[in-house]
Amino acid sequence: SARPIVLTFDEETRNWVEYYLRHPRGPIHSLALTVLGLFGYDQRDGEAILDEPAVHLLSQKQWATILENPHQGPSFQDSARAEMSTNLPLDLPTFAGRVLDVGAGSGHITAAFAPLFEEAHSVEISPKLAWRLSEKNLNGLCSTKITAQVLEDNNRPTSFRMVFALNLLDRVDEGDKFLSNLIDIVEENGHLVVALPLPFCAKRWKKEDGDQLEGPLHVEGTSWEEAASNVAGLLQDRGLEVQTVTRAPYLCQGTWPGETLLALDAALFVARKKNAK
Repeated sequence: SARPIVLTFDEETRNWVEYYLRHPRGPIHSLALTVLGLFGYDQRDGEAILDEPAVHLLSQKQWATILENPHQGPSFQDSARAEMSTNLPLDLPTFAGRVLDVGAGSGHITAAFAPLFEEAHSVEISPKLAWRLSEKNLNGLCSTKITAQVLEDNNRPTSFRMVFALNLLDRVDEGDKFLSNLIDIVEENGHLVVALPLPFCAKRWKKEDGDQLEGPLHVEGTSWEEAASNVAGLLQDRGLEVQTVTRAPYLCQGTWPGETLLALDAALFVARKKNAK
């Protein structure tokens, strides 16, 4: 059964919260989005250009905590660590292999765990978001689909030591197929890392994207605990070994001027892809 990991409100998270409580988005943000809209940029691209909103799931040390034990893989050398990030604390573990974050947004959350790996890649559906990700050295790719063939066609690696889908699976059409495609690009003995706000509510990211999702992932449970158990079972049914589960707030800057922070009650699963028999 999955091992629960309890995280505390650490210094990095506290600093993030305190900073954005003091610096909520103001009227200038709304004006900037309006002006960018006049030049043909939709909200996704506008926010990519502005590098907003700021979002936070775990601190870098918290990511290291939940990824260290399940990974059970070799670390990369200190020289690689220095090349990746001169600011990475020496007491944090580092992991060999490539990592992919699907639906990475502007890369705020990705930037916290990417330096722990040798190589980081990311995918988004907006050209400007992909550009923003690449600006952060996260090798952004613009694509509405994620399969090994799509990656190969774009001259990207086709398998990864870890694949992240953070607050994504409740926002995609054909959820079962999408999840299967993610599992396919995880290396054997690699890991899929999934975060979902619970209880589960499948809906599109923006109303202008259309009405209801087509064939969303089906997750039962009216409480956080029931839904988390259901998600764990869903991952296990697809041949994954759910090793840890963590409860953490997914934090985001407010949408409108004067709003401070929004929080979603997220469950974070680290699941290993077993060797093929």
